[in-house]
Amino acid sequence: MIKKIIDGDPLVQADVTYPPSMIATGISLAVYGSRNQPLPGFYQAKIPSKIILAAELITKENAKDYYQPDSVF
Repeated sequence: MIKKIIDGDPLVQADVTYPPSMIATGISLAVYGSRNQPLPGFYQAKIPSKIILAAELITKENAKDYYQPDSVF
């Protein structure tokens, strides 16, 4: 997808990163939630129902920073 952005494909003008660390965060949240434990460092007793994790927008301007030619994706 990133190569398509670099090449100027009119159908793929942007993408968003989805790093594996997001999965680890989701699993940690699920474990704390299933144990009815608060998140370390949060003052709320319950885990929030919505948590937004950071993601980077990849555009033609920054696509070369994310492009890995040997990647399977």
